[in-house]
Amino acid sequence: PSALIADKEFLFAPALPEKTEAARGLPLGLADKLFLSLDGAQEFDQRTLQIHQAPNTSSNLLYKNALLDSAKTIFSGLIVVDPDAQKTDAYQSNRNLMLSDDAEANSLPGLEISANDVRCTHGATVSRVDREQLFYLMTRGLPRAEAERMVVRGFFQNVLDRIELEPVREAVTAALEARIPQA
Repeated sequence: PSALIADKEFLFAPALPEKTEAARGLPLGLADKLFLSLDGAQEFDQRTLQIHQAPNTSSNLLYKNALLDSAKTIFSGLIVVDPDAQKTDAYQSNRNLMLSDDAEANSLPGLEISANDVRCTHGATVSRVDREQLFYLMTRGLPRAEAERMVVRGFFQNVLDRIELEPVREAVTAALEARIPQA
């Protein structure tokens, strides 16, 4: 997994064996990303490539963005399955949280499959902060700005939870907290 928060990048992915069935038990293709852009008119072109060359491999990509002001992202992800990569199980997900009316997110997921016994799927969402979630938190006494911060934290929590190394998880969490607008 890795995290890109503004201009700081944290990389902490294990080295994975290439083109081997033995990789099946490893977190092959685990490529979680969290991304928080809060600086005005930034534009980000995000590209991913998941290549399966051997049978019985899997990948699970989760890429999350939270955008404020007039920040823009273009996510282009491709899953490639070679002819010999039967029994591949691949998933690609891009989730985008718009924190302003001017933010923009575009998702272009893709599949290039040359094997016939595979399970490959992709999904993408673009949404705003849920008003019902805000209402619930505000009825519990939180001011609106703190409720919005809590929703953004929750949006990224499943990515943070998958970071196994506690010092790395804490560093990424601290960097994320520093980027979420204060009340």
